[in-house]
Amino acid sequence: MTIRIAVIGDLAPTSPAGQEMARTAQLLAPVELVRLDHSTPDSDWEASLPATGATAYDGLWFVTPAEGQAPSEHEAAAYAIGHRLVAQGMPVLTVSQSAIEPGTYTGPVPEPDLHAFLGGARWHAQTRAKREVAAARATEEARPRTYVHQLKATAHRWWRPVITLLVFSTAWLLIAAAVSIPFAVLGQLPEEEDFALSTGTNLWMNLILAAFIPAGMIATRVGGWRPWGRLFSVTGRLRWGWLLRCMALITPLWLLYFTVNWFVYNQEVMARPKDWVGLLVVALLTTPLQAAGEEVAFRGVLVQAVGAWFAKPMVALVVTTALSFAGFCWAHGSMDIWIWVDIGALAIAGCWLTWRTGGLEAAFALHIVNNLVVSLAGIILGGLEESYVDSTTTGSPVSAGMSIVVMTMASAIILWAAKRKGIAPNGWKAAAQG
Repeated sequence: MTIRIAVIGDLAPTSPAGQEMARTAQLLAPVELVRLDHSTPDSDWEASLPATGATAYDGLWFVTPAEGQAPSEHEAAAYAIGHRLVAQGMPVLTVSQSAIEPGTYTGPVPEPDLHAFLGGARWHAQTRAKREVAAARATEEARPRTYVHQLKATAHRWWRPVITLLVFSTAWLLIAAAVSIPFAVLGQLPEEEDFALSTGTNLWMNLILAAFIPAGMIATRVGGWRPWGRLFSVTGRLRWGWLLRCMALITPLWLLYFTVNWFVYNQEVMARPKDWVGLLVVALLTTPLQAAGEEVAFRGVLVQAVGAWFAKPMVALVVTTALSFAGFCWAHGSMDIWIWVDIGALAIAGCWLTWRTGGLEAAFALHIVNNLVVSLAGIILGGLEESYVDSTTTGSPVSAGMSIVVMTMASAIILWAAKRKGIAPNGWKAAAQG
């Protein structure tokens, strides 16, 4: 850190005062004494000092004319500037030329006024350095970046994504454990040997998956050292209006998709679960949270944490989409290739829409509408338990193909609306930034 002090005054280099100041500059190094005198062009000091004095220099050292001599016009203007900068915390030292003799500052006895002045200048330099760092961070923070690079800000270090994922996992386990305690006490946790999807069990499952949301917010703030709102979108918040618009746009498509699927597989109405009313209430209230929680985990925290390791946003998109696809499919338990294609279509569409729109709202909409339609149909028409994917679930080329078609159509509808609202930029691969 260099301490810069402006020495203002007409000092002849060969005069005793000028020679003493030259020796003082050598003695004080690395303190930088910048001579602003009659040989300095006006534009370099008198004109620029009002605008830059408080930040360009850490102290103003005025060398006034000897007693009986009037200051020049330039010196008078500089003195006036100095008095204004004092109010901003700028240290100022004023000394008459007649008081500067050989040894004044370079002699064996420390000059108390000079040392006090240098102490103030040193403090000012430290404050200035902090301001410059803060300004640089603010500039970097304000720089637009894609969703996959929201954690790649001024506080980013190579290890922060690891911390983010660890904090996310730990926070989720703690929240899920806290949520599970009352269900365990009431005997509502499922048993692997005899899995029964009761109202309590369904509520527990939805809540522990919804716990991904607060866990993701904590991980973004603590691990990534970023505002938690950046987890939801590049605007720093969840865009509720945009989320509801996306859901409204694709709900008719999902109802058509369900209807076609019903006739293609010649499905029949089955007996409703005995506690179907409770299941219906739980589905309406908590299925959106469950679906959003999974999106936060696989299209949010995972994508942003891993994406921060890659300098090029498009490379980050490709890598994180592959990881999101694999992790999302693996988490559902089935190793059937057609199931992977079926649910993997949602993962890929979610990543792409998040990239293009700069937020998770579109992915939330896909997942929420899909899960609500499936859950409500399973409760009202029967077959709810069969609608869940587990390790024994298998798919077919037809179901996988239909999923790809509907996800493609839904993505096209959402992107059309996003471009009309100015949320998604023009260009098929251009990402929203913020």
